[in-house]
Amino acid sequence: MKKILICLIAAAFTSSCTRYIPFTEDLRQSLQENGVDIKKIQFYSDKNFLLKRNAKTNTNGLEQGSISRNSTYIRETISFKSIAGSKLAGICTSTEQGTIAIQFEEGDAEKKKIMFYRQHYGEYKFEGQIKIVYDDHAYDIVEGKDARLLVSANETKDYIKSKRKVRGLRVD
Repeated sequence: MKKILICLIAAAFTSSCTRYIPFTEDLRQSLQENGVDIKKIQFYSDKNFLLKRNAKTNTNGLEQGSISRNSTYIRETISFKSIAGSKLAGICTSTEQGTIAIQFEEGDAEKKKIMFYRQHYGEYKFEGQIKIVYDDHAYDIVEGKDARLLVSANETKDYIKSKRKVRGLRVD
């Protein structure tokens, strides 16, 4: 009975929670110093992305002695949305000094990446761009500007309580 009571008390004084924290240059360097491969970390964006493009193609041909002209209008939207209540998950495909390439969908990593740039205060953000080349096409960025790169962190806090009695010392 005492063992069960001690276990319950120990569990009550230990707490753990998962939360999202910004991925910073200090964290990146600390992980690299400890031999952690950045490509094995699950990354998240704090914002969803919405990309749009409008394009037009013209083709000319010859049909039964007559010139045929065809115009095709393309309106394409790519919506990067997370599951309700969660963050948009992605993986790191490459890193360079001051940048991290994150891929949010399957496919060619070179064509389907979004670059996050280190800011002067150390966080990585997708910022300042109006257009992006994604999957070999130029897209306007409708949503997702200033998105921050996050990682999930499990933080555990242990509380240790000790108690002892001191009886004092006497001279011999």
